[in-house]
Amino acid sequence: MAYLPLSQIKSNLYTKGGEFLSSSTLTEYKGYYYITSKGECFTGKNPQNPPNDLLIKNLEEFPELSDPNTPTTKPSFWTISEPKYQKVLLSPPSSPTSYYPKVTKKEYKLGEFERYFLSKNNEIKFKEVNLFTYNQYLTKDPSVSFQLFSPIKLSWELIGNREKTYTINYNTVKRISLNLKLRGFVEYFQGRFTQFYKEIGD
Repeated sequence: MAYLPLSQIKSNLYTKGGEFLSSSTLTEYKGYYYITSKGECFTGKNPQNPPNDLLIKNLEEFPELSDPNTPTTKPSFWTISEPKYQKVLLSPPSSPTSYYPKVTKKEYKLGEFERYFLSKNNEIKFKEVNLFTYNQYLTKDPSVSFQLFSPIKLSWELIGNREKTYTINYNTVKRISLNLKLRGFVEYFQGRFTQFYKEIGD
């Protein structure tokens, strides 16, 4: 988006939901937004607070927004009429995709790496995912079914004594399982607590 002077922006606005749809995901938007002198609304407190995604007025929930006779509190320089949008059938959030880690030479040199999982909330089911997917569920990205899964992160030992590595990884999974009350998480690994293990010097 081109640079706009502060005089052409109304910033630090906030919506509790129902008023806007995200133009990229077509899902309800809640949070900070700002309005330009062209009547366009974007996510973020201001243009310096990305991401600045274009917002669509939710005319189904707020039909008065499409009525030109409705009183408005906008400054007088906002004279361009806002577009009307047709009702759009919202697509359901995407399901998480499984991921098999590829350990790098740098991670082997470090001796450990991070693994990311999702736990299904209404049944004993786990899925390993990549960092991007983990962050989507951690931040409750509306494009994913974050209501159904809880994100899990753990450190995984890669080198050293094999028996010690097994014990460290087992204890890590056991601790997280107890802290988060994840029934079946230890069993999910099927005893493979030396997975990705590498002898020093290999």
